[in-house]
Amino acid sequence: AWPQLQVLKFSSYNTTTTLPTFHGLIGLLRLCPALTSLSLVIDATELDGIDLKCPGGGLCNKHLNFLALGASPMRFPVKVAVILSGLFPRLEKVD
Repeated sequence: AWPQLQVLKFSSYNTTTTLPTFHGLIGLLRLCPALTSLSLVIDATELDGIDLKCPGGGLCNKHLNFLALGASPMRFPVKVAVILSGLFPRLEKVD
C-alpha cells in the first residue's frame, strides 16, 4: 500500500486489457487514503454489488478533489455520479 500517495495517473490503457471496476477503485481507496488527484480508466458499466446508498461500504476519500476517468465506458451516468459522490464527497472536478 502507498498510504502517503497523493497523485496517481494512469495515462493510457490497451483495449485488450481488462479494465478495473468500481470494486477495484474502492480497493485502491483503501490502500491509498491520501489521494488528492486520480486519473485512470475504469469499467463503469459494472455496478453489480455496489450499494448506491453507501457505495464504499462506509469507505470514502475526503481528500480527492480531482478525478479523470478518460474514456471510461458507462451505461448509467446518473448512477455513476451517485457512486462517485458517495466515494469522493469533496470532489470538485471530474474529467
